Amino acid sequence: LSSQLKCQGEPFSSESDKLCNPSGVFFPAFRVNRTSEKKEVMVAMYKLFAFLNASLGNITRDQEELNPTAKELLDRLHNTTKTTRGLISNLTCLLCKNYNIFQVDVSYGESSKGKSTFKKKQQGCQVLR
Repeated sequence: LSSQLKCQGEPFSSESDKLCNPSGVFFPAFRVNRTSEKKEVMVAMYKLFAFLNASLGNITRDQEELNPTAKELLDRLHNTTKTTRGLISNLTCLLCKNYNIFQVDVSYGESSKGKSTFKKKQQGCQVLR
């Protein structure tokens, strides 16, 4: 997040608490706790990581367009996306092998395509926060 905010400039650098409040981002529900079955936890985690992976794809695409020379930021986004894909792959195997779950209904974040530069920057910092 700090690398992303630095690359966005003002007002994001100084107003991040207000502009990056994630209240406008609708993450998948994560209604599990210590008493939840392991299967429920794994499905909830899969949904969350699938959402995050799609959101990271949008953020990376936008930052490649808005800040093509921000190597550190782009490297971090690419590495985080790779890590998230690895987690999704592991969860997919676990769900399939241990619980015979071959498909999980997921929701993806709102695409930033066609939005203003400001909205792209804002949506990126909201998801990362």
